Amino acid sequence: MKLFILFVLVGLSNVDGASIWGSISSILGFGDNNFDSPIQAVEDVSQECIHYAQSGSCEFYDCLEKRFPCGENSYNVKFGKHFCSKVARNIRLFSPNGQRYMNATNVCLTSNYIDLYQGSDATCKRIKDVGVNAIVTCQGIQTVEYPSFCQFVGDNTRAYWKIFDAADMSKMLSLNEPRVWRLLIEQGFECGTARLQRGVQGVIQRLKSVWDNIFG
Repeated sequence: MKLFILFVLVGLSNVDGASIWGSISSILGFGDNNFDSPIQAVEDVSQECIHYAQSGSCEFYDCLEKRFPCGENSYNVKFGKHFCSKVARNIRLFSPNGQRYMNATNVCLTSNYIDLYQGSDATCKRIKDVGVNAIVTCQGIQTVEYPSFCQFVGDNTRAYWKIFDAADMSKMLSLNEPRVWRLLIEQGFECGTARLQRGVQGVIQRLKSVWDNIFG
């Protein structure tokens, strides 16, 4: 069964994960009716906020929430700002090269929002979709110091797991995004660290739970 679910996950990875989970949420009855409702910009575009996005500053997530309010349980606050702030608090735990790698990752993540931020309207779903796309694009970027994500984790293992512990692994899984699940699986198999391997098991268990809820 686990292998079957894994193959299902790989197959789903080529489909819009948000659409898949949106359908599942509707079936199970816990979708957010306002999730895809248009939000008109509340505040003007700020050049300072754009600078925050271009530099990977966590302040950008506050700018985005003020311009398009989605609430404290939104992707922007619960995931984007949460992980960015946790990295900022623990950045000194990384090696100098590791710090540059994490900063480059943050720049990649926040820069993905610039076009959306400058738009006149948005939806909470769109904000989440941009964030998830950024995770898939930016998690595992290549830098001069670290041409592979596994090399970065290998040199900064303790620091990395300080900011991405079991609770945060569970938080990532709670996104219910097949694209993110697939990323965790690929990195677990590729890097081979014990915690990433446990992350793979977490993905499989969550998939099994979703499967059981739908099909009994």
